[in-house]
Amino acid sequence: MMATEAKTLKINEWTSPEFWRRLEIKPEFGESLRGLMRTEGYFQLNPPQWGLPLADMAALVAELDKHGIPTPFAFLFDEFWLLFAKLKHLIEAQLGPGFFMLPDFWVWYVDPARDGRGWSPHRDKGYKSLREDGSPKSVTVWIPLSEATTLNGCMYLVPADRDPTYGTENDREWKFAYPDIRALPAQAGTRRCCTGERTATPARSARAFPPPSNSRRATWRRSTSR
Repeated sequence: MMATEAKTLKINEWTSPEFWRRLEIKPEFGESLRGLMRTEGYFQLNPPQWGLPLADMAALVAELDKHGIPTPFAFLFDEFWLLFAKLKHLIEAQLGPGFFMLPDFWVWYVDPARDGRGWSPHRDKGYKSLREDGSPKSVTVWIPLSEATTLNGCMYLVPADRDPTYGTENDREWKFAYPDIRALPAQAGTRRCCTGERTATPARSARAFPPPSNSRRATWRRSTSR
């Protein structure tokens, strides 16, 4: 565990049935989220009560970067895995029971002082990651550990219903209108869940040197790809 004065969960807390019951997604809310995934290809939820020291976790990522250590080494600490554990019911509402976590997770540190940015415009898994009704076979969840703004590299995304090649064999072609690109600034701890077919890219950070942004992501898939 990380050395921190902030309140964090003890093992007897997060292994108790009461802990998991508090995280359950109500059926009607889960259905509304599934609807958003089919129509827009993503949804974004405000931060819950994580019970984790997000500011300390962001500081750790910055320290790793400062010393030239790859930022995914943050996963040596339990707190980064506890974020995953707390997503169980949210992921299950999208994929059903028995889903698997893929070996596809990362931690980013986007530093405006170095003209930082993330990756180029892309789709994670392509059109084959969708079922016939547009629901996902796999989902990616992105969580900022510090505030992500339009000046320090927040994500930009094209909603599925605004992306003409979304879910088609031509999804490597970009045919969306620029005004349909949506900026998604987010508070620390926000949960963003996306299909593997949506088009996304983070902005290049401004040179006015706003605070750097930190984030981590991971991908899960259904227990069967049917």
